[in-house]
Amino acid sequence: MAATATMTGSVFDELPYEEGRAWELFNGDLKPMSSPTLEHQEIIFRILLALMNILAGSGKAATDVEFALAPNTRLRPDVWVVCSPRADEMDWTRVPVAGCPDLAIEVISPSESATQAMRKVELYLAHGVQEVWQVFADTRQVMIHTNGERVEKLRVGDTLTTALLPGLQLDVRRVFEN
Repeated sequence: MAATATMTGSVFDELPYEEGRAWELFNGDLKPMSSPTLEHQEIIFRILLALMNILAGSGKAATDVEFALAPNTRLRPDVWVVCSPRADEMDWTRVPVAGCPDLAIEVISPSESATQAMRKVELYLAHGVQEVWQVFADTRQVMIHTNGERVEKLRVGDTLTTALLPGLQLDVRRVFEN
């Protein structure tokens, strides 16, 4: 089991940048993030491309941005969306970004424990994220969690839609294939 350290969000924000090292802060617990594989990055790119095409100026979407969800919680979703008008009100020049995305997407790494993956979902939803997608490359499934505690499991052959982004119809097969 990896060692963890406990710290405040303000101390975390002052940590020096280390090339190749990424961290998240879970209610004061410092957790290292694993380096992504090529497959992981390709999944992120395909999802981001679909989201950017549907947003068309009505919000922001990107990867690897740190959000200060709470005083001692800093999470970095693999892909995120903030819809307008909130996107226009947030300060994108500072890191961490104060607040939360509307949609957080996590591509689950093989090294990530089920406990840690679910803890992230719970933190996102508890701090105002409306929807969290967990993407599992090994089983080629997407789990969609909403703030109403509804969970939907999608497989290859299903189409991913969300009320957050009307018009999005993402074939789950496209998430996993070129």
